[in-house]
Amino acid sequence: MADTQRLDELRRRVQKDPASLAFAQLAEEYRRAGQYDEAIRTCCDGLTHHPTYLSARVTLGRALMAVGDIDAAERELRAVLEAAPENLAALRSLAEIHQQRGNTLDALAEYRIAQALAPDDLDLARIIAAAEAALGGEPIAAGAHPAVAVPGTPHSDPAPGTLNPEPTGSVVPNSAPGSLQSEPTTAPETPATPGTLNPERATASETHTAAGTVNPEPALNRKPAPSPVAALETWLAAIRKDRASRHDRA
Repeated sequence: MADTQRLDELRRRVQKDPASLAFAQLAEEYRRAGQYDEAIRTCCDGLTHHPTYLSARVTLGRALMAVGDIDAAERELRAVLEAAPENLAALRSLAEIHQQRGNTLDALAEYRIAQALAPDDLDLARIIAAAEAALGGEPIAAGAHPAVAVPGTPHSDPAPGTLNPEPTGSVVPNSAPGSLQSEPTTAPETPATPGTLNPERATASETHTAAGTVNPEPALNRKPAPSPVAALETWLAAIRKDRASRHDRA
C-alpha cells in the first residue's frame, strides 16, 4: 500500500510539472514494481528536460535490460560511465550485460572496478568468486582482461641429469653429464674444481660443490611479484582516462 501511495504521489507531481526532477524517482519506482514500459517512457520524457540526469539514465538502462533491449541499455550505461566512471550502479549493470552475453571476462573486469570502489561489498565479492569459478576455478588477478592482460611467466623443465631448474629467461651452457650445478641468469661462469668455491657474483653468491650435492638456487635473481592492488589501481586509472578522453572527443 505504501508503495502504491508513493507511486501516486510521484505521478501527480510529474503530471503537474513535466519538467520536475521527480520523474527520476517515479521511473525508478515503476522499474522496481516491474512496470518496465512505464519506467522507460517516464525516463525518456524526463530526460528531454534533464539530459544530464545520470541516475535517470541508469534507471533507463536497467529497464531496457529488463525488456531485453540489451544494445540500447548498454548505450545508456556507457553514456553514464563516460560522464561518471565511478558510478557503481552503471558499472554493475554493464557487468550484468556482459554476463548475459556470455562475456565472463568482460563482466569480471567491470565487477573488479566496482569492487575497487566498494571493497567492503560482500555481494560483489561473491559475484566475483562465482565469475572466477566459471572461468575454471582459479582467481583472476586484477588487470587480467583481454585488453590489459599480463602474460604469465613461462616455465621450462630442468634438463635430464640436473636437479635445479634454471631461473626463467637464463641461457644455460652445456655442462658435463651428471652435473648438479644451477646456472645463473648472467654471463657463464668458469667451472670450479670440485670441492672449491666459485667467485661471488654481483647479483647472487653461488657455490659449486662436489658431485652428488645440490647447490641452492640464487635468491637475488627472483623478481618480486607485482602487487595486485597496484595493478588494479593502474588499470582503473587507465580506464578512467580512456573514458574521459572519449567523452571530451564527443
